[in-house]
Amino acid sequence: MPGIRPPKTRTRRPGPSPQASPGAAAVEFALVLPLFLALLFGIVEFGLVMHAKGIITQASREGARFGVLYSLNPRSQDDIKGHVYQYLLYAGFTHIAPDNITVTAADSGTAWSVKVDYPYQFTVLPDFISGLVGEITLSADTVMRRE
Repeated sequence: MPGIRPPKTRTRRPGPSPQASPGAAAVEFALVLPLFLALLFGIVEFGLVMHAKGIITQASREGARFGVLYSLNPRSQDDIKGHVYQYLLYAGFTHIAPDNITVTAADSGTAWSVKVDYPYQFTVLPDFISGLVGEITLSADTVMRRE
């Protein structure tokens, strides 16, 4: 019959068969795994750095806001510094020193400035990253007008 074709037979290409090298997948996995884990832990560490930056930024805002709110007894620099320090302690930043908090006083009608410096300690890959980069100091500065 002219319209019927016989089924095509597949011919095998020359070269090694997929079963010829069973250890190739293990070697490729061993080469790719460290790079994948470094990328994964780098993403986690970056997220932790951004979290710490957000917390110290909010702490400086809270301190500036605490200073500019009206009170019968005007707040001193030490009051604001203590408020920021307590905020950081409640947020879990137990290893920050009060010396890392700077408050610049102002007269009525000028601005309060609250600055928080936080020496970030790497948590996921501490020895590897700190050896390459060193210590990172995160900083947040907030200025609010005192009325």
